Amino acid sequence: MENVDTILENSALNYANEIVAEKKDIIILSDNSGVHDLEKYSKTKRRMNGSFGTTSIAALTQFAETTIDESSEVDMPSCFIGDNGRAKLIFNFGTTETPLHQDLSGSVHLGQTAVFKAISRLREDRMSQCDLAEFIEDYHSYVVALDKDGIEINQSVAIAAIRNMSIESNQSVNQTTEEYKDTSSAFASVEAKFKDATPVYLRFDIPAFNEIENRVFFFRISVLMSDNKIKLALRCPNWDEIIESINIEFQEKLAEKLEPLGVKTFIGNWN
Repeated sequence: MENVDTILENSALNYANEIVAEKKDIIILSDNSGVHDLEKYSKTKRRMNGSFGTTSIAALTQFAETTIDESSEVDMPSCFIGDNGRAKLIFNFGTTETPLHQDLSGSVHLGQTAVFKAISRLREDRMSQCDLAEFIEDYHSYVVALDKDGIEINQSVAIAAIRNMSIESNQSVNQTTEEYKDTSSAFASVEAKFKDATPVYLRFDIPAFNEIENRVFFFRISVLMSDNKIKLALRCPNWDEIIESINIEFQEKLAEKLEPLGVKTFIGNWN
C-alpha cells in the first residue's frame, strides 16, 4: 500500500507531466541533475551568435553586409541608434509574434577626437592665464582668437595679451557684467586690461567624432577673480544645439548605410 508521501509525490509528478505535454518546451529534472551543453564537442555551432564592436560606421556597415549575406539566422535585423555616437544592431531580432534569441549583434561607439575632448573640459574649468595661453599653443592649428567685433587676432599677439593681463580694482559698486569685467568680489569692480589686443572669443572648427562633419564652436572668455587672482572661464552658448545636430547627423548617416541592407532603424536604445 502506498503511503501518503508517495501518493502526493506521484500526484505532483502527474500534474507536472501534463504541463510538459501541453507546453512541449520544458523538462522536469530532479534537483540533483545538471544541464550540460555538448555544443563545444560538435564540429559546428548550432547557430551564429556573438557581439561585434567597433568605433567606425563604415566597419559596422561592412560587418552588417557580410553577416546578412552569409547567415541564415538573420531575421528582421534592427538597429537602435542612440546619442553620442552609440548604436546597437541586432541581427536575429525577430518579431513580436516570433521573437528570436537576439544574441547576434554589432555595436558602434564613435570615438571622440582629442581636440573635442579638450574643449569639452574647457567648459568645466576655470583656468589661469598661463593655462589658457598654453592651451591655445597646444591646439594652435584648431583655434582662432577673435576680438569683440569678431575680427581675427594674430595668434601670437593674443597669447601674449593673455599672459600679460593685468587688473585694476576700485571701491565703486557696478552691478553689470561685460566682456572681461566681473563685479562679484568684495564690492570691487575688477577690470582686465590687455596691452596689445583683446581676445574675447575663441573659435574652433573641429570634428567632434570620427566620420562626422566638422562643427564650429564659439567660446566666450570671461574674467573672474578668485583670491585676488585672475581666473578665466570659457562659455559656449550654443553647445547643446551643436551636440544635438551631431547626434542627428550620426543617426541619419547610420540609417542611410543600413536601411538599403534591409535593416530597420529606430532612434532610441534597446536593453
